Amino acid sequence: MMHITVRDNSETLAVDVMDGGASTSETLENNHLEPLRHARARHALIRGLMDDVSIVSDQEGTVVHMEKRRAT
Repeated sequence: MMHITVRDNSETLAVDVMDGGASTSETLENNHLEPLRHARARHALIRGLMDDVSIVSDQEGTVVHMEKRRAT
């Protein structure tokens, strides 16, 4: 299951996407190359569009945190 949280204020838009899926590092360890190619493409797109991106994975799942600063 996926959970999305959006926070909006006068300076930034922040989005957290949380799921119980495998992280990219787990994909590497399991040697599933096709999902890894898609993950890399998504990561490149996200990093190109957002100002700040972090990805944290643990045994409970993965959280992708994204922030976009508002134009001044």
